[in-house]
Amino acid sequence: MATSVALAEPQQDQGRSSGPQALSAVLCGSYRRDRPGLEQTFASLTLHYNVLSPIAIDFVDPQATFVRLRGERNEAEDAIEKRHLQALTAADFMWLFCPNGYVGTSAALEVGYAHAAGVPVLSDCSPEDPVLAAMVTVVETISTAWEVLEPNPGQGLAALQKYYSRIAERRGWAAESPRDTLLLLTEELGEVARAVRQQAGLARDGGYGAITVGHELADLQLYLVHLATA
Repeated sequence: MATSVALAEPQQDQGRSSGPQALSAVLCGSYRRDRPGLEQTFASLTLHYNVLSPIAIDFVDPQATFVRLRGERNEAEDAIEKRHLQALTAADFMWLFCPNGYVGTSAALEVGYAHAAGVPVLSDCSPEDPVLAAMVTVVETISTAWEVLEPNPGQGLAALQKYYSRIAERRGWAAESPRDTLLLLTEELGEVARAVRQQAGLARDGGYGAITVGHELADLQLYLVHLATA
């Protein structure tokens, strides 16, 4: 698949069925099978939602293994796909175009990516593959897709906890008790406060060297994750 991402401002036409706020979508799936169906799907998505990617489906070579828009002719495949996945992360939902249940390799990757990121995957057709089918919510029409959307935190926090557990083990921090971690977390909270005072130019910032709020928040987050896994 190939896509082009333009994070445009949500449109506000009267055709949208997105409740009080326009929702955003990303179209994934087969771009080479059932061209009329793809065109109808894209037209319906753009009518009711803000489509982040692709911004069009007038591909230079619709039958190519990896299709491109005109502005993507000289771009590498991985750069185009990376931009598409970034749009997917920002979208309210992913619409999977899978004629007769067919899901190609790239689309299967995107379904898994969306599932891990907590982005709902919707379609009007269930994938043939039972594992992929379990990750897709089938709806009757695109216009009413927003009605089934529910918040989903995804797997991001669990992945961060696993990552930090590995780091803690390698650096000898795994044996720290919840009490030890809480004390360290409290100290880091003070560091965050000091960084905020310094950034705001408040008096009595302690005379410490240059520190950034971002770095201190990162330390605070790590200790919080460490405490949650302790």
